[in-house]
Amino acid sequence: MKKEVRKEIIVMLLALVAIVSLAVFISATIEIADPFIDIVEIYGPGQAISGIATFSLDDEPGDTIVKGQIGSNSVSMLLQEFLDENEASYSCEPSGCSQIFILSNPTNSKDISFSDNEGMTAIRASGNEVNIQSLEFFIEGTSSGAMVCGETPLRLDLLDDEIIDWEYKEPGAWCGSIMGKNYNPGAATEEKIISATTYCEKIEIDKTGKIMINAEVRFKEGEPGDDDLIYSIYNGAELIAQCSPGKVDNTEYLTKNCEIPEEGFYVQEKQDFFICIKNSGSAEYAIKSESESPFSGFWGAPPQDVFTTDYALSVLVAGFSPFNGRTKFNSTNYLGPIFLKDYVQDYIDSRYGGDCPEVEGCGIPIRFIRTESNQQVTINELSFKFDNSGGPGEDFSFYDFNIEYPDITMAEKSLAIDALNITVPDSYGTYTFSFTLGTETESADFEVAQVPTITNLIPRTIIPGTETTFEVTASSPKGNNIVSYEWDFGDGSTTRETVVPQIKHTYMTTGTFSLIVSAVDTEDLKGTRSFTISATITKEGLNSSIKNKQAKISTFRNNLVEWYSNIIEEKLNLNNTESTLDTLYSQLETATEPELVSIKNQLDSLEIPQRIDDSLVFDESIYIPAPNIIRPDLVENLGGGGYNNELETEYLAGIIDWYNNQDVTIEGAVKTIMFDDATTQDTITLTIIDVSLAQAEEAYLIINLPIGVDFQELSFKEDYGEQEIENSIAIILDTSETIEFVMPDGQQISNIELFLAPNLDSLGIQPGSGFGEQKVPWFWAIFFIIIILLGILAALYFIWHGKKAKIKKELFRNPMDLFNLTNFIKNARLKGMNKKEIEEKLKKTGWTKKQIDFAFSKIK
Repeated sequence: MKKEVRKEIIVMLLALVAIVSLAVFISATIEIADPFIDIVEIYGPGQAISGIATFSLDDEPGDTIVKGQIGSNSVSMLLQEFLDENEASYSCEPSGCSQIFILSNPTNSKDISFSDNEGMTAIRASGNEVNIQSLEFFIEGTSSGAMVCGETPLRLDLLDDEIIDWEYKEPGAWCGSIMGKNYNPGAATEEKIISATTYCEKIEIDKTGKIMINAEVRFKEGEPGDDDLIYSIYNGAELIAQCSPGKVDNTEYLTKNCEIPEEGFYVQEKQDFFICIKNSGSAEYAIKSESESPFSGFWGAPPQDVFTTDYALSVLVAGFSPFNGRTKFNSTNYLGPIFLKDYVQDYIDSRYGGDCPEVEGCGIPIRFIRTESNQQVTINELSFKFDNSGGPGEDFSFYDFNIEYPDITMAEKSLAIDALNITVPDSYGTYTFSFTLGTETESADFEVAQVPTITNLIPRTIIPGTETTFEVTASSPKGNNIVSYEWDFGDGSTTRETVVPQIKHTYMTTGTFSLIVSAVDTEDLKGTRSFTISATITKEGLNSSIKNKQAKISTFRNNLVEWYSNIIEEKLNLNNTESTLDTLYSQLETATEPELVSIKNQLDSLEIPQRIDDSLVFDESIYIPAPNIIRPDLVENLGGGGYNNELETEYLAGIIDWYNNQDVTIEGAVKTIMFDDATTQDTITLTIIDVSLAQAEEAYLIINLPIGVDFQELSFKEDYGEQEIENSIAIILDTSETIEFVMPDGQQISNIELFLAPNLDSLGIQPGSGFGEQKVPWFWAIFFIIIILLGILAALYFIWHGKKAKIKKELFRNPMDLFNLTNFIKNARLKGMNKKEIEEKLKKTGWTKKQIDFAFSKIK
């Protein structure tokens, strides 16, 4: 009997050993490489650990913990999440690799249970070929807590994907005043006169829905207006909002402020802004300032990266009231990256393949995050509508749920530890980083050194399809210059490099992107930081875009020269553009999701002028008319004396001789509009003609307009008594005058022809006596001799120097330029100027040395 018992025990032990051996054989395994981890060895303070971990998996549970640790600082995530962050390929059991939500306890009203200030619930869709229609429910909050500064009291993360889809944003009381980080009030003993050009201070503003801009200013002289001083806030180059403190008439320094609670104004996360002040009135005002380095302020339009002074500008930031009330979560106040129903639909399609079994259904998680532990939340009145293959469906219940993770198998891969986003200490020195995967751990040392530090990037919320200027703030702790910046936008586009801390980029789709920026200094030390960019179409974003475009138009109008502003505004249809923006703004409040897309498309189609530049400048040049454009008959028609056309040659010679004693110059520029989409348009040509008469007498200025330009299209700076005569401008002068006018579009000023003539009777032309016989004896003899000699010289020139014709065409595309140049040289010589003096004067007016030498050779 004892032998049988002993035998049974042995059999059982052997079976147990076999079972344990089999279990060990089929258990999950993690195989690590040698080395397990390989990390970058040098970092700047606060940078994220970068490197790789190399391993393989065999039926390892997806909820195995991956952890990085530096001292007491640790970051953990689930294995499946770590693999997905690396976009690694792997297989699962069961296939599909989905986490399975086990739903339970359906209820129409649910009190959220929080752990570590986070609470979870879920909603459910069912049926095959699920097509989401709408989602909405009520959120009720009760709290006895105080106001919160810098963070909202409650946030909602639909799908539990780390994207905040709703947050309570009601502004509360003021949290405190923030100045530029380098402004020293005790050193502010200087003052600056506030002009139409902005003074700006860079100020870091925390999350808030309302701010008050403060400035220490005083009135100096003039007549103060009600809204002379304009305060503004810029996000990079984008004007966010403006306000005015009202009339400022205090002669001693006082703090004057105004609130910016504009609809749609919201600072979603702490970042740098430019707070600016300017004077839009005629009175004189001053602001306190100080000039002790370092600085946070500058003079000019934002953005700037060279700071020279600090100004008494500050911001009072509002906090957030506790959530005590009831609000509806739906597509109207949803903050996610795409339309709400599409967001949920994409989740159903990607996670469940669009099919949700009637019994189990498809669980959709909702995570709540609170800031204060006494914030309580109840959700109710759920309406979750969807269609499926059986027809319309709807669910009214919230659920508890548990998650079952798949077992993962993966061939050996090297994956980026960067996914943990664990940052190194702020202090310089040597530290140890430990990486743990399940039961496997390996450590490596690294150094925190003085590599370039990247402190900020603006903006971080953008509208997809719109070109955005990104600006990064970086510096070297060693005082080195930053020589280059590397930009990886995280959307599949090519990595780019710049030598300035700015770059333009367009995210073409909605979504969340990781923009990685690196700064390299003169020692080739590199600092890197990653920023999350949210590309989304929301009412808030469109509201901000409309306000920005309206502000750009307002700024553009204010910077136009008054006397020709109307012609530009009419050409650009600015009134129609502003009317369209007003209409789109009025449609925002009730716009549906498809209508928001339409509004954005209409905004994108608008041409918003940003500034006006001189694209083609014609420098001041002495003008000498060609004889063939001088029209004595026009002078006669203007009442400028009698004219006998049989003595045309004599009149022409007399007018030219008189003209040579006057000074007439012409200059101007083509004014080109730069739009916010970087396109340009020539709008007008500014022309300035300066007439300096040798003595006060009656003179007649005739300006022939370029082909295609009508007199009625011109706009003059002032009333010169201008009149139209044969599509030319005629102006009668009795003293020296500067004539300014604009022509439409881009015109070549060199194509303008003009002449100036005296009263014809003053020339003393008599029939049969020759030109000005009493005034200039022997003129015609000399004149014809010169003409004959010039003809002979010209013939010899073209016979023996044929190549010079080609040179002439290259130097003088407009033949009149050479004529004007040679005539100027001749007249200058007659006035006693030597060659060097003539050359210097011509160079100052824009003529090149080759042109001048060629003209001298023509005269010789």
